[in-house]
Amino acid sequence: MVGILRIIVIGKTRDKHGREMPEYQLTYAAENGDTYSRTFAGDEELTTFLRTDVAVDEDTIARALSEAKQHGHATIPDVDLSEEELTPMGMVQVPSDI
Repeated sequence: MVGILRIIVIGKTRDKHGREMPEYQLTYAAENGDTYSRTFAGDEELTTFLRTDVAVDEDTIARALSEAKQHGHATIPDVDLSEEELTPMGMVQVPSDI
């Protein structure tokens, strides 16, 4: 099911060494109205997920992270994920008003 990924900077967190890093919420909104969400601590965790689990290309990841840092949010359109893929990825279905 094709949908869009929304990356939102939801605050700051600290790694195990006490260094501050951004905390992100990633939301997948499918064209059928289903919505799934997951949070990520830091750029590396989010980037690894987008690259390996969702197969987003490096240029799109770089653009989205830059946009999220500048504006607090970013969108990656036309992402095709099945419902069967989302749960094993750690994405949790959330209520949606779409």
